[in-house]
Amino acid sequence: MTRILRIAFLAVLLAAAPLGTAAADNWEHIEQVRPDPSESERIDMEVRDSYIYVSTNKAVTVKICTILGQLVSQEKLPAGVSRIRLAQRGVYILKAGSITRRVNI
Repeated sequence: MTRILRIAFLAVLLAAAPLGTAAADNWEHIEQVRPDPSESERIDMEVRDSYIYVSTNKAVTVKICTILGQLVSQEKLPAGVSRIRLAQRGVYILKAGSITRRVNI
């Protein structure tokens, strides 16, 4: 009976733990700029030292998903440069505004 209880307990723990939670940290805003309404939307994305950097001239919603489609992070970033460090290495899909890219960490 105790073996069945242990297995049930482990099954509950594994079911409660979300798969693909790679971002324990939140976005860090490094540099903020004033948005210029006359400029068109500009979004730059790059990966350096296990960080994903997003630079934009207007506020933009950013989503990071695993390659399997599980949402890791979603946040509306202000104009400027922001970064996030992902806890797990892997391949992610990054969508910022109208741009979608695959990133490797």
